[in-house]
Amino acid sequence: MTTPSVPRLTVVIPSRSEPDPVFPLVALADCDRPDTSVAVIVVINGSEEDDDRDRLANVRARDMLAAWVADHRDLSFDVTVQYHPHLPQRQAGVGLARKIGLDHGLAL
Repeated sequence: MTTPSVPRLTVVIPSRSEPDPVFPLVALADCDRPDTSVAVIVVINGSEEDDDRDRLANVRARDMLAAWVADHRDLSFDVTVQYHPHLPQRQAGVGLARKIGLDHGLAL
C-alpha cells in the first residue's frame, strides 16, 4: 500500500483585493515542476474594517480561485484557498496572511 505524497515544496500566496488572483496560479502551473509534489496555499485576507469595494474584490477572488482549482485538478500541484474576510485591522496585512498559510502548510 502506498501512502500519499507529502508536499515537499509549499508556496504561500497572500491575496488582498487582487485584480487578477488567478495569475500567480497560472504562472506556477506553467513552470517546470520539481520531482516532488507542490502545495500552493492562497490566503485571501480581509480586514474587519474593509470597505465594500475591498470586500467584493475578495469575494470575487475567492470565487475565481475556487473555479480555477475545480478546473485544474492535479495531484502533484495541490492548491488550497483560504478565505479570512474579518481579520483585525491592525493585523490584516501580508504578514498575518503569510503566517496563516505557513501554519496550514505545516499541518499538511
